Amino acid sequence: MMEVDVPDFASKDDEIQYWMELAQQMYQRKEDVERELEEFQESSQMLEKELETSLEQAEKKNRELRQRNSRLATEVEQLRSRLDQQTADCSVFQTRASELESQHDQLIKYIRELEQKNDDLERAHRINLATEEEIEAKFNSAIEKNALLESELDEKESLKVLAQRLMDETRDLKQEIKHLKRHFTDNDKSADKVRALMDSNKLQVELETNTQSVITPSQTISSTVHPPQPTLKRKMHKALRKTKNLFLFSKKK
Repeated sequence: MMEVDVPDFASKDDEIQYWMELAQQMYQRKEDVERELEEFQESSQMLEKELETSLEQAEKKNRELRQRNSRLATEVEQLRSRLDQQTADCSVFQTRASELESQHDQLIKYIRELEQKNDDLERAHRINLATEEEIEAKFNSAIEKNALLESELDEKESLKVLAQRLMDETRDLKQEIKHLKRHFTDNDKSADKVRALMDSNKLQVELETNTQSVITPSQTISSTVHPPQPTLKRKMHKALRKTKNLFLFSKKK
């Protein structure tokens, strides 16, 4: 309790007045203290509510931070795992890069070899073109020679046809001679005619032999065809005229 110094009073009224004033002061002080207490209690309640709210918010934030911490810890673990995986991948990529670099060097070497081969092929192609032009020139020359040989072969074919015709005429003449022999055996003139026919037949045989010697198959295509001599042609025409005259004469008889 608060100690009060009691003064000396001159009278009883002064003492009563003093204690009344003191009681009034005490009462006023009590009122002030009670009011302050109420204000303090109100402020304490408000502060308590604010503290409770702050505490709840702090706890909520703490829970959120714990959850976030747990989530971040999980993410850290995942990132560590990814880092380890990426480190392994990086090692694999480095190995692959080394292999690709080696392959690149090999490809460059292979490209150089291909370029060298390409140059060789182009040079060989130019040589082949020159050879082809030379062969084409020879081929054209051979075609011209072949055309000449074909013309010569056509001449030989015409000679073969002529020889065959002469052989047919000779065969007909032989048959005619046999016919004349049967009809003119007792006549001297007929005998002379027969001898003439025989001579002409021999001449035809000689002509046939000469013609066949001209067109023998053993001759090559490149050999030159020599036409019959003019005297041989005259003999052939003369023999044919004699044969025809004898044939007409026999018909008249």
